[in-house]
Amino acid sequence: MVGQGLRTLGELKVQVINFPIPTNKTQVRVFLGLSGYYRRYIPEFSVIAAPLTDLLKGRNRKSTVDWNSSCHNAFEELKTRLSKNPVL
Repeated sequence: MVGQGLRTLGELKVQVINFPIPTNKTQVRVFLGLSGYYRRYIPEFSVIAAPLTDLLKGRNRKSTVDWNSSCHNAFEELKTRLSKNPVL
């Protein structure tokens, strides 16, 4: 959304951040895809998302993921930062 010389995340996009905890690699990819679209608004995005991207390693595309506390913390941190409605 653009207005008065400021760029912010669209209100509808912010409300979409009600993701359930991913249970397979496809769901992790979907979440990282949406959050990656807004990576310019999140300082150190790659550092925060590293535990989630590590879940995607391996050959099986649709296998279940080994969800742990670092993944949960990264997931919640990204959701929090995406919902803050930052301004450039």
